[in-house]
Amino acid sequence: MADIVGWEDKNGLSKERLTFLNSQIKKNQPNEDEIYFQVNGKTCVNLISIVNLKKLTNQLSVGNLIKASDKKPLKNRTRSGGWSYVHALPLLSIEKTIVKDQLYDEFEKSVSQSLKDDDESINDRLANAPKFPEKVQTISYDYRRNEDVVAAVLKRANGKCELCKLEAPFLKASNSSPYLEVHHWILLSEGGEDTVDNAGALCPNCHKEAHFGQNQEYIKSNKAIKTIG
Repeated sequence: MADIVGWEDKNGLSKERLTFLNSQIKKNQPNEDEIYFQVNGKTCVNLISIVNLKKLTNQLSVGNLIKASDKKPLKNRTRSGGWSYVHALPLLSIEKTIVKDQLYDEFEKSVSQSLKDDDESINDRLANAPKFPEKVQTISYDYRRNEDVVAAVLKRANGKCELCKLEAPFLKASNSSPYLEVHHWILLSEGGEDTVDNAGALCPNCHKEAHFGQNQEYIKSNKAIKTIG
C-alpha cells in the first residue's frame, strides 16, 4: 500500500533523480530492467512513483481488489503496467486476518476448554453471547492434486471403503456414484506423495477417523493394512 501513487515522465526528471532511480531498479528489480528501460525497441518514459510504501495489514490477493475508477475487478499486472487506485471488496474489508488452520486449532482448543467447565458457567456465557458469529478473513494453503490419482483410487475401491470394507454410505447427487473420499495415508502436508500407493478411498466416517481418531497413527503407518488388505 502507498500514500501516493502516480505517473511521472522520465524525460522531465533531473539527472540526479534519474541516476538514483536507475540504480534502484538494477539493484532491487533486476528482472525488470528490460521493461523499465526499453520495450519493443522503444524507450520507456512513464515512471510509477510510490511514496511511503508499506505492507498491508490484511494481505489480499489481486482477485480481492476492485478499481476505484469504475468498481471493476482488478486484473493481474501486465508487462506494460496496469497500475490502478484500488479498494478491497466490501465483503473482505474485515480487520482480522488469520490462517485457516490456525483458526480451526484455536476453535478446537476453546471447545476442549468449554467442555471442562460446568453447565452453569457455559449457560451464563451463552446468555450473553452474540447470536451471529464474527466474520474473519482467512488465508488457506492447498495442493494441486492429480485428478488421475483420485480416479484410479476410486476405481480400485469399486464403491467400498478401503478401511472398513463397507459399501459407500450414499450415492452422490451429481452423478449417482458411490460417495467416497480419497485420503493420503501420509499427508501431503507431511511430505506424502500424491500417488495411488499413498492414497485410499474412505467413507466419511473412516476419513474422519484417519485424521482425528485414536488410531490415526496406526492407520498412517500401516497404510490401512496395505490399502486392500
